Amino acid sequence: DMTHLYAVFTMILMYATPIFYPADIIPAGWEFIQTWNPLYSVIYCLRCCFLYGTMYDLGPLVFAIISGIALCIIGIILLYKYQDKFILYV
Repeated sequence: DMTHLYAVFTMILMYATPIFYPADIIPAGWEFIQTWNPLYSVIYCLRCCFLYGTMYDLGPLVFAIISGIALCIIGIILLYKYQDKFILYV
């Protein structure tokens, strides 16, 4: 079951990240999605460098790094907490 949920989650994350469409078309009420999406921060920094030739803000990149580290720590904690039952769910 987790495999199916993971596939759905990654598909939603892909569509919520403006990769193939500009971020400007996201409605004003839905801007929080790109604000809290760590993938958008990385895409934004890459677009600034490669497409626009400008330097990016450090804020989005720092957010992506901190959220990545936090998610890794949470994953490690959950793995050690449930490692006896982990094999039953994978």
